[in-house]
Amino acid sequence: MRFLRKSQAMLAYEARVPSKVISDLTAGKLPQFLDLYEIARALKVSPEYLAGYTDDASQDAFALAYSREDLEMLRHIQALSPSDRDSVMQIIQSLATSAASPRVNERAISDAEWFGEG
Repeated sequence: MRFLRKSQAMLAYEARVPSKVISDLTAGKLPQFLDLYEIARALKVSPEYLAGYTDDASQDAFALAYSREDLEMLRHIQALSPSDRDSVMQIIQSLATSAASPRVNERAISDAEWFGEG
């Protein structure tokens, strides 16, 4: 990692992974996918390059577009049954629609107004 002009500790901080994950990677031990993904994002290279699967270090649009939290959410959604996925999609669409509605965010409603006390 010396060629990057950044210490292992700094890389661990930027990638939000434990320092041991970085030292293991430099020793040739591959970390869990999400850790590898975050390290690749911090280094601006592809996870495949870090894993040694390709000599092409360039990141694709996918790697730049999603955060660790996004990927974690996708992993959980993939584990759901098809009917549960449909339910989650309905919830997401409902939340996205209500968040975009100007009426929802016009003004804050006090607790007194909400409970009919105001």
